[in-house]
Amino acid sequence: MQPPMLNVSIRSVFLSVIILLVLAGCASKKEKANEAYLQAQQYIAAGNVPEAKRELLRATTIRDDLPDVWFALGQLRLSSGELQEAFSAFGRADELRPGDLNTLRPLSYTGYMVGATRSAQDATDRLLALA
Repeated sequence: MQPPMLNVSIRSVFLSVIILLVLAGCASKKEKANEAYLQAQQYIAAGNVPEAKRELLRATTIRDDLPDVWFALGQLRLSSGELQEAFSAFGRADELRPGDLNTLRPLSYTGYMVGATRSAQDATDRLLALA
C-alpha cells in the first residue's frame, strides 16, 4: 500500500516560505532596534549624548513602533533643550502607549513650552484623570 499523496501546490509552498521569511525579518528588526536602544542606554550612562541620540534615532529608523525608544529620545532631547523634537518624540510614545503617566507628564510640559496648548491640555486632562 502506498502512502497518500499530499496535494500541495508549488504556489502554496512558495507563499508559506515567504510568510516565514517576513516573520523572521520582523523579529530581527525588533532585535536590532533593541540592540540600538541598549547601546544608547550605555552611551547615556557614560554621558555621551551625541552617540546616544544617534543610536536612538537609528532604533526609530529600524522600528518606529517601540514606545520606550521614543520616550528615551524625548528625554534626551528635552535634556538637550530641543523642545519641539522632545514634544514630537513624547507624542509618538503616547500614540504607541496611550495613557502612560511617565509619558503624559513630559508630553504636557513640552507641549506648553512649544505652544501646542491644545495637545498639552489634552495630555494634562488625561494625566489628571489617571491620578
